[in-house]
Amino acid sequence: MQYSIYKPDIFQDLIDCFWVLDFNGDDNEKIYTPANQYQNIVFAPYNGYIHNRRNVKGVVVEGISQYTTEYNYINANRVVGIRFLPHGLYPFLDKNVVNKVNCTTELPHKRGSLVNLIVKEINNTNSHARIVELLSYYISELYCSNRYSKTESIKYAYRYLRDDNIETSISDLTEYLACSYSTLGRYFKEVTGLSAKTFERLIKFRKSLCSITCNSDNLTTIGNCAGYYDQSHFIREFESFTSYSPKDYRLLLTKSNRPVINYNFNLI
Repeated sequence: MQYSIYKPDIFQDLIDCFWVLDFNGDDNEKIYTPANQYQNIVFAPYNGYIHNRRNVKGVVVEGISQYTTEYNYINANRVVGIRFLPHGLYPFLDKNVVNKVNCTTELPHKRGSLVNLIVKEINNTNSHARIVELLSYYISELYCSNRYSKTESIKYAYRYLRDDNIETSISDLTEYLACSYSTLGRYFKEVTGLSAKTFERLIKFRKSLCSITCNSDNLTTIGNCAGYYDQSHFIREFESFTSYSPKDYRLLLTKSNRPVINYNFNLI
């Protein structure tokens, strides 16, 4: 299996990447993805794939996930997608699709539409550039500028929680954003499907997960840098998202005979 990512030339504050999964004949490829803040539009023609033991075909939205997700690619050839930042999908699709978490939602489309062309091209071309070109055009057709304004507060909160290496919280942001906690909470629920507090917990977990996967810092340092009060708080929160302690999760990755190709797509 080969996983390729391509950074977008458009909507860079909304889209994390375009991605392509190519398979080389393994008829039972599994991927375990830890809880994450991303939303995806996925194109899975022909055999599709299994998402948490549910068969998925066609074009679907994968919502933000609070749990480890199991993907099973059975006789798959190629699956492609657009991965959005947590606030990123809102300007493109109806909120009733955007704010569904821990599940997939089928996207209906008309016969003869651009979606049908993309599905046809996925397995008929060897050019990833062609696929990215079509995905870029597709997403441009969906964009609604009137919906963009509601993403601004969530975008700032996400960057604040993700990038700051000290103990931070959503409540610290309300004064800067000049809005109440309840107002900010409504924005979070509408744009991401999560409460502000749950979103904060998820981003802290992801910061710690990235550190565990990508460097050899001791776990106390990792917990502190992710913004946890103390080590017991870190362990409790990490276990709630993965069912493993940070120590056991690092050991699991060390013992795995499968490569970690990206901390958002761990093969274990």
